[in-house]
Amino acid sequence: MPTSVNSNAEAAWIRTVREAALKRFGHGELPGPKNEAWRYTPIKNFKFENFRSIATEEFAAQSAYKPPKEVLALVDQASHRIYFYNGVLLEHCSNLEENGEELSISTVRKMTGNSMWAQKYLERPGHKNLGVFADHQQANQDDGVVIRFKGSSPKKVAVVNLYGNIKGVSQQQPFQVCPRHVYFFEENSRVELIELHVAANSLSFFANVASDLILEKNARVSYGLGQWLGEDALAIHDASVELKEGANLEWGQFSVASAPNRNEMHCELLEKGASVQIYASYAATDRQHIDNSSSIFHRQGETRSEQVVKGVVSGRARAVFSGALRIDEDAQKSDASQLNQNLLLTSTAEVDTRPQLEVFADDVKAAHGASVGELSADEIFYLQSRGLPLEMAKLILGRGYILDVVNRLSSDFVKNGLSAMVDRIPAHYFVGEGEP
Repeated sequence: MPTSVNSNAEAAWIRTVREAALKRFGHGELPGPKNEAWRYTPIKNFKFENFRSIATEEFAAQSAYKPPKEVLALVDQASHRIYFYNGVLLEHCSNLEENGEELSISTVRKMTGNSMWAQKYLERPGHKNLGVFADHQQANQDDGVVIRFKGSSPKKVAVVNLYGNIKGVSQQQPFQVCPRHVYFFEENSRVELIELHVAANSLSFFANVASDLILEKNARVSYGLGQWLGEDALAIHDASVELKEGANLEWGQFSVASAPNRNEMHCELLEKGASVQIYASYAATDRQHIDNSSSIFHRQGETRSEQVVKGVVSGRARAVFSGALRIDEDAQKSDASQLNQNLLLTSTAEVDTRPQLEVFADDVKAAHGASVGELSADEIFYLQSRGLPLEMAKLILGRGYILDVVNRLSSDFVKNGLSAMVDRIPAHYFVGEGEP
C-alpha cells in the first residue's frame, strides 16, 4: 500500500484530494467473490504492495523515451499529440501548444494554481463498483492531460500512454502507473480524440487509469479508447461521461485482454437531446480476461443511447459484459438499445453477459440482446476455396468481426487509429478447437 501522497510541487487542493483518497484506501478491501460487480472477475493473489511507483528521481530517464515509429504512425493525423511514458510526460515529442480561443492544455503535475472547472472533476471519486481500486487511483494519480476544447472548428487530438521497462533501472520490478485525464468540451465544440494505452514490451505492471469526458450543450465528440498492454498487465480504466443538452458522443473502443482488463464506464445523459453511441470490441486468448462494465443513465426526455459490444474469445480466456441501462421517470420519449455479441472459438473459453434494463418511464423505446456464436464454416470454406490457408481464413474473418464495430465510427481519424491496432492481432487469437 502507498504510504505517502505525491510530493511534487502541486496545488494544495490536489494534495487534499490525494490525502482523502489515501485515507479511504487504507480502510478498503479488495473485492471478493461475494461482490456482485466482481462476481465474474475474481482478483486472485493481488497485492498493491507488489507494485512500486515510479520514483521522482527516475522521471528524467522516463521523459527521454522515444516512442516507436509504429505508435507514432497510429496518430500521425492529429494536430496535437501528447505522449506519456510510465506516467511521465514526453515533452520532446508532445505538442502542448495552446490557442486561447480554441484549446487550453495543461497536465496534472503543472496545475499548481486554481482551476475551478478542472478541480471539480479531479476531485471526482471513482466509480463505486471499483471500490478500493478507485481510491487507489485517486491517491496515486500520476501525470495526465487536462484539456479544454473551445470553439466550433474541428480538432484532432491524440493522448498516448506508453508503458515499458523503467529506464535507468537494471533490475525490473512490477510497477504501477495511475494516469488521470480530463477532457472538457465547451458548447458547440467539434472534436475527434483518441486515447491509447500501449505496452512497449511484455512486462508485469498495474495500470489504474481514470478519464473524464464532459460535453456541454451541442458539443460533438468522437472518442476512441485503444488498449493493448500485454498478458501480464493488470489494467483498470474508470471512465466518467456527462452530456448536456443536444450533445453527442460517439465512443469507439478496442481492447486486447490482459490479466485482467477491467473497463468501467459511467455515462449520464443529463439534458434533453443528449445522445451517445458506444461501439466497443475486444479480443482475448490463452488465459486472458476482459471485463467491460457500463452504466448508462437517461435522466431527461428525448435522450438516446446505442451500445454495441462485440468480442472474440479463444483458448482459456474469459470475457465479461455487464451493461446497466436506466431510463428515469422524467426521461419520456427516450430511445435506448444494447447489444452484446461474442465469437466463442474453444470449449475452454468462457463468456458471461449480463444486460440489465431498468425503465421508469412509459413512453420510451428500450431493447437489449446478447448472443454467442462461432466463426461461419461456410465463410471459412469459401476463403479456403480461394486458396487461403485455414489459419489465414480465420484471421481475416476474426479481424473482420471486430472491425464491424470499429467501422461504425464516423470519424476516420479515430477509426483508423483503432483499425490499425485490430490489424495487428496475431492469428493465434482465432485458433479453434484442436488446432495448433
